[in-house]
Amino acid sequence: MIQNWDRLVLKGVRSSDNDDMGNIIAIEKDSLFLMTGRHVFKIPKSRCSRNRGIKA
Repeated sequence: MIQNWDRLVLKGVRSSDNDDMGNIIAIEKDSLFLMTGRHVFKIPKSRCSRNRGIKA
C-alpha cells in the first residue's frame, strides 16, 4: 500500500505488465493524473498497487 502519495508527483508510472504509462502530474483525494505525451488520464488510487522506488 502506498503511504505518501505526494512523493509520487513527477515520478514515472508503469502498468502491471511493466509498460511505461507516463508521469504523475497531480494528485487528488481519490485519484491521480498521469500525463503521456499530450494526453492526461485520471486514475483512481484504488487501481494503484505499489511503489517500487523511482517508478510508481
